[in-house]
Amino acid sequence: MKNIIALLFLFPLSLVAQQNGGEWHLGISGGPEVSAMTIQNVDESSTAKYGFTSGLTIAYNINPKLTWQSGISFGIKNINHTQSGLTFGSDIDPTTGFTGSSVLTRKIQLSDVEIPVQMKYFFFKQFYARTGVGINFLNEKSVEGKINHSDGTISELLIKSLDSYINYSATLGFGYMQPIGDKLNFNIEPFIKYYLRDNIIPITHLYNIGLNASLTLKL
Repeated sequence: MKNIIALLFLFPLSLVAQQNGGEWHLGISGGPEVSAMTIQNVDESSTAKYGFTSGLTIAYNINPKLTWQSGISFGIKNINHTQSGLTFGSDIDPTTGFTGSSVLTRKIQLSDVEIPVQMKYFFFKQFYARTGVGINFLNEKSVEGKINHSDGTISELLIKSLDSYINYSATLGFGYMQPIGDKLNFNIEPFIKYYLRDNIIPITHLYNIGLNASLTLKL
């Protein structure tokens, strides 16, 4: 994965050396998104929660249909995770035995710093598709957890430390570009992003669905 991303970074530089007709663009971007997780265990579930992403972009127009894009972005991901079917001492009566199962709920907030390497393909002059990969530096900002026991009691989950890790993501979006004068462009684009490695919770993968807006300036 790292080799692929490195090649995508070097690709536009080789084109600059060969072509004189390309254009560079700088921009700012941001927008809301919802985050959730894909889960394989039938006793677990995830609820989509709102977050946001904003950042800076740099792009190079290789030709009228193809644009290379990178930059850096910062986002906040909010995730709700529920795990049922758990058994603790409170769920076992000394006389009657098993009385029911407990449910663990967690509210997790992650910060996400991403360096993307992507390509835009313009179907028409103003409509395009965007796809590519990114390196994501994820950090837990806060984790709140509690256990709802079958006897009606609630236990707070003790979080000893917050985790951080590196992930990789793939993005697909479809957008519309509206020129504003000779040098400015406004872009609006719904997208989906899927994280390729396990999330902080094992055997789960984070994904985002969002709406990105950006303003770019031709250099």
